Amino acid sequence: MSKKSSETQNSKKDRTNNDKGILLEQIVAMLHREKGVKVETNVYLTPRSGDETRKREVDVLLTRDVAGYPVRIAIQCKNYGKPITIGQLGEFKDLLEDVGIPHQHGIIVCINGYQKGAERRAKELGIKTFIFEGLNQSRLQIAIQETFQFFVHLLLVVEEINVQSAIPDSYYLYRFCDEDGNFCGFISDLIVSHWRNGKIPMKLGEYSINLNLPQGWYHIYDRKFISPISLAAKVRVVAYLAQMEGKLSEYKLKEAKSNKVEKFHLQADFDTLNNLIKSSKEEPIFTEEELTQLKGNPKASIEHRIRLPKIFWINHLEPVGKRAWNFIKNESLKFDPDEAEELPQLSFEEIEGDVFTAMSDKAAMGEPVIITKEDCVTIDIRLLASKEKFKEIIELLPQLNAYPREDFAGYLTDALLTEGDIFLRKSLEADSSVKSAIEIQSLNLLNKALEISPTIIDTYYDLGIIFRESKFYNKSIDCFNLVVSAQPKNAPARYGLAETLFKMGNSLDALKVLNTAIEEIQIVPMDLPLFRARILETLGKYKEATDDLIKVWHIDYRVIVRNRFWQKLVNDVYKNFNVLGLAVITADIYLFYALDSVNRDSFDESKRYLDTAVILLEDIFKIATEGIKDNFIDDSINPVLIRANNLLDEIEVNVSIKQWRERLAKINSSIKNY
Repeated sequence: MSKKSSETQNSKKDRTNNDKGILLEQIVAMLHREKGVKVETNVYLTPRSGDETRKREVDVLLTRDVAGYPVRIAIQCKNYGKPITIGQLGEFKDLLEDVGIPHQHGIIVCINGYQKGAERRAKELGIKTFIFEGLNQSRLQIAIQETFQFFVHLLLVVEEINVQSAIPDSYYLYRFCDEDGNFCGFISDLIVSHWRNGKIPMKLGEYSINLNLPQGWYHIYDRKFISPISLAAKVRVVAYLAQMEGKLSEYKLKEAKSNKVEKFHLQADFDTLNNLIKSSKEEPIFTEEELTQLKGNPKASIEHRIRLPKIFWINHLEPVGKRAWNFIKNESLKFDPDEAEELPQLSFEEIEGDVFTAMSDKAAMGEPVIITKEDCVTIDIRLLASKEKFKEIIELLPQLNAYPREDFAGYLTDALLTEGDIFLRKSLEADSSVKSAIEIQSLNLLNKALEISPTIIDTYYDLGIIFRESKFYNKSIDCFNLVVSAQPKNAPARYGLAETLFKMGNSLDALKVLNTAIEEIQIVPMDLPLFRARILETLGKYKEATDDLIKVWHIDYRVIVRNRFWQKLVNDVYKNFNVLGLAVITADIYLFYALDSVNRDSFDESKRYLDTAVILLEDIFKIATEGIKDNFIDDSINPVLIRANNLLDEIEVNVSIKQWRERLAKINSSIKNY
């Protein structure tokens, strides 16, 4: 072998050893990073002698202040293929002494352990010895192994319900009413709450449960309120398994002699974009043994058990979602009430549609939150909310620790916001001697709502409205700005901010907010340009206001013609800016008035509104017989004429419509001739 070749190989070997050392130093430094500790790598320290020409290198230096004095700990990292010798330990001892760091503040970290003599000498000196685990065999890379995330979605299936009651066995055995005779819930709501409250284990298998009837729940039979003797159910927890593959790296610093782990770091990386979660099986899994078998025996895995929010009963999910509720209700209308028990058996797909959509569908009657207090009294929070007993709900705030559920926190938040709003409004009319105290009481309630809110951004939005209506404008602006900063495309928050500024008299600032929102939000709700039109009208900018009104009317005429507020705005702008576009919209509004009168059987009133609409349409051609663009006729006049003729068809039975037919026909003829 040539001398040059030998030098090249030695150079490569030196670089490899250097890379190994740097890798271990970086990882050891990372394991020691924490608050209050300064971590440095490859630090050159001046010896106690003060000789700057021979500084000593410490691989990792930790510095922490104790009672105002800096304490230094030196760590030497040895990424060697063999155990540390007594001689190498001696070199580290000399380094510590040379730079003035006590032996007890010295740590040596290696990969392949220590010779016996080295361990004994380290113990005598007080130097701590650790072994690092987490590199591959080359010691140049972090050891990576395959790992899996398992998502075990748990579904509760109701297999049997037992109700002992004085009423006969029927459909009504499973439904309950409140003290006013109004329906308040199904027995399934009790099972749902039992499941969400964590009273049923997250383990596959069959369970028997006893259910407590909430205060205010009754059976009604023969016009009497009856409480059932007992309520019980047999349920089964089944699972659906999904998995995701990933890569795992794990670091450990272990004490050399005791093998005790001193520092630990685990990192699992999952490529969620290119590694979709895959279901292991479409059918439910019934036993833990079957679940274990499906998962296999991976060396490293993470398991998440997730309670699905709804339960399966008969052929649908509970609590019943809005879509399923409407479907069942419509099907029930096809039968007499006495035939309710004879409804044909519907499939799950017919009732629920897509299972994932159904799971996220909000409960039609509100989420059932039923809790049992320490005194064994069972309370239905949903029932209290429906009766607006917000003070009673707030009294249950301490129960949130025992029942940390988002839906419970949601009811509590709504109750706190409502009561806080009431107190804030009271403070506006209160005597000065108690005004401040009422405001503080209100703000305490509102702040508590923020503390427990499961949807903090929504709560800030609600607070923005509450503060605005009570003329706490600066607080309202702060709340809306916070929502906008978190969700820049939140259109209601932009609208709320603009409305607050407008009520403060800052019309120009409100206009800026709306202009920015309309430019930046991709799908603009119609109320943003309509509110901008309102502000422009107050500023006397009638042309710009007209442009917004006409644009909205072309997109969806109903938004304007069916809303009294926007109807008035059109009228106010039209008085000051008489243009054909506003004339057509005004005619459309009068057609809506006429239709509304027909629905109320006020036919004389309907005729008056219809006559006004037709006069406006006739005037369009009197005002401008020249210069009307074809697209204005197609996009504006024709749709209104069609709605006018449809209205005549509706009132023809009760009203003579000949004159209006002739007048509309004349307008149509004018358009064709034009």
